[in-house]
Amino acid sequence: MDKKNIAILILPDVQLLDVAGPTDVFHTANEILKKVGYGAPYQLHYLSALKSETVTSNSGIKLQCDASIFNITTPIDTLIIAGTHPNLFENLDETVYTWLKQIYPQVNRLASICVGTFLMAKSGLLKNKTVTTHWKYAGLLKSMYPEIHVDARSIFLKDGNIYSSGGITSGINLALHLVEEDVGRDITIQVAKHLVFGVHRLSDQSLFSEELPAVENMSELVQKVYHYANARIEETLNLEQLASAVNMSPRNFSRVFKKETSFPPGQFIEKIRLEKAKQLLAYTADTLTIISVQCGYDQVSSLNKLFYKYYKISAIQYRKTFQH
Repeated sequence: MDKKNIAILILPDVQLLDVAGPTDVFHTANEILKKVGYGAPYQLHYLSALKSETVTSNSGIKLQCDASIFNITTPIDTLIIAGTHPNLFENLDETVYTWLKQIYPQVNRLASICVGTFLMAKSGLLKNKTVTTHWKYAGLLKSMYPEIHVDARSIFLKDGNIYSSGGITSGINLALHLVEEDVGRDITIQVAKHLVFGVHRLSDQSLFSEELPAVENMSELVQKVYHYANARIEETLNLEQLASAVNMSPRNFSRVFKKETSFPPGQFIEKIRLEKAKQLLAYTADTLTIISVQCGYDQVSSLNKLFYKYYKISAIQYRKTFQH
């Protein structure tokens, strides 16, 4: 196998695991490939997005890079953009965006981890592309770049020679996929086993997302509805009850509520039930029958229907994923 230069672009306040995870995947692949006579094809390079080659991570650990984007001379096969905080991109030196646009035609694969997608987006490389990012920031990416197709559910995606992954540890999934493209499934499985990381790990990062915003971020009206419904979530709640709780007519309440939340009151109640069910499944040993009743359903099948609607899995599958 030919040598492949893998460069990881490191931005200020980088998420450390976005660098360490893929690094361990490629390093482990090298070790396994050496044992079977293929040498060590992956040459790892760490690029600073600053003029300084030392970059401080979001956890305070300083990373010493091989070079910066201002002096890199090594040809790059695969460029991986490690994630940071999305606010960083508002004040990032324009030179970084210019460099990325210039280097893109020269690389075989361009990849992002977590919110690294924002850097590709602001550089104008994602028009009409389908990408993913950390589930928490998918809505922000959609609103800032409506010309991009954002899939908030996927762990990683490939669109042409552009790759993107979801939040943080999803970068390991992405790196494993790149290794599989290069050397096949068998070696990739050996790498995953060594890292104690399932090749068939969850393929839907929405399982980790929160269906509702934090209560303090809700409007006064929505907060009132939330507290009223949450205290009665075991009951059957209808539109008339919710409207009466905030002294509004059902018609006006429904209109105003949807305007403030972007979804109807019935779906809001459904999301409250879902969040409660997720907590009970993960942190209690209650049976599905008991949890169903506690969440306002008289049958387990109704609870399962709710989980299939949002996550494409059953309630018991959710429990197995999150409960030790």
